[in-house]
Amino acid sequence: ATPVPLFDGVKPYQQLPFQFSLHRIAGPGAQLEHFEYLAMPGEDPREPIIEKLIELIPETGTILAYNAPFEIARLKDLAAWHPRYVKKLGAMIERFSDPMPLFRSREVYLWPLQGSYSIKVVLPTMVPELSYENEEIKDGGMASEAWFRMAESQDPEEIARIRSSLLSYCRLDTYGVVRILEKLKEYARC
Repeated sequence: ATPVPLFDGVKPYQQLPFQFSLHRIAGPGAQLEHFEYLAMPGEDPREPIIEKLIELIPETGTILAYNAPFEIARLKDLAAWHPRYVKKLGAMIERFSDPMPLFRSREVYLWPLQGSYSIKVVLPTMVPELSYENEEIKDGGMASEAWFRMAESQDPEEIARIRSSLLSYCRLDTYGVVRILEKLKEYARC
């Protein structure tokens, strides 16, 4: 979100998606698969992200996202920028499910959460072996800053390091949702 838009059609301070991570389970008993996309700085990421999401997300099944309203808003922005994809992106939006409200409403509450429902707190509380603590990039704001640093850098090693950190951070976000869902299933059996 920049005051001066990077690309035509983007408003000042409007969120511009530049990467995604997707963990997918094709069906019962199928193995977890991981896919990711990270635009190179300077390249308009909007249409490539749409095309990759359409390619990778099946036309049926649940799409699970932590803080789904944020993800849905980005899909709506993408559809507004590229209206020929409205139908396919709209079909995705209808299939979203979100575990965050369970924590926000305290239907699921663990005392170490201390009232927080942020995935940055929920994930290491429920799945202690997964944490943002050891990540170079720890939140979305840092990810945006890193993408801009990558754009300004002329050092191939620095670009590779930042790229790796961005991919690792985003992968942890989506893998974390998978693991939170597994833990919720365990709790439901108790």
